[in-house]
Amino acid sequence: MSLSCKMYGLVCLVLFPLLVSQNTEAAAVISIDFGSEWMKIGIVSPGVPMEVVLNKESKRKTPAVVAFRDDVRTFGEDAVTVGVRFPKNSYKYLLDLLGKPYDHPLVQAYRQDIHLKSWLLNCLVKLKRQPISECVITVPGFFNQAERRAMKEAASLAGLNLLQLINDYTAIGINYGIFRRKEINESAWHALFFDMGAKSTKAALVEYKTVKTKEKGYVETVPQLQVIGLLEV
Repeated sequence: MSLSCKMYGLVCLVLFPLLVSQNTEAAAVISIDFGSEWMKIGIVSPGVPMEVVLNKESKRKTPAVVAFRDDVRTFGEDAVTVGVRFPKNSYKYLLDLLGKPYDHPLVQAYRQDIHLKSWLLNCLVKLKRQPISECVITVPGFFNQAERRAMKEAASLAGLNLLQLINDYTAIGINYGIFRRKEINESAWHALFFDMGAKSTKAALVEYKTVKTKEKGYVETVPQLQVIGLLEV
């Protein structure tokens, strides 16, 4: 299963509320797939169900890199270019820093803090050049509460209203299931997903089935997804 599926899964989480909304002035909602090496965004705008956002190089993914040189901060491809000549001024694999205290060995090695993440998020929003008020962001399933809280703070610093943090493998499962609604019934079936990223490889076993729910006196049958197994190396 392609890593890029995570982004589409996130878009699906916010797609349906926007489609049924009566507020025609609703702002766009973005999904951010923040990996160790790359970052990608999808967007849902009023009247536009789903769109993959291209960066200024017309690419679908942007290097998760920040560089500082001569009091100028750059990110993405520009930061990679700076890093070729001045590697000590370029910073990547920023997920490793998130939620770590300043005296942590990894942070000392980078000599920076979580604000790097908020700068990257802010730059991603500017790529679209339209008002963005809400977002959904993927995080690794192994993130602890401190790391998740740091991501929330970074989104806030970037001026984003975070709707939800979602585990990356859950996003993949949502994407896979949401377009197979007719195949999901009361008989549970399973799918195994592999996510081979720049830093780690994960396998997730996901169960799909329908369940009955009762709300306001009405019984409805709705699809349900459950991650029942996970392995990371």
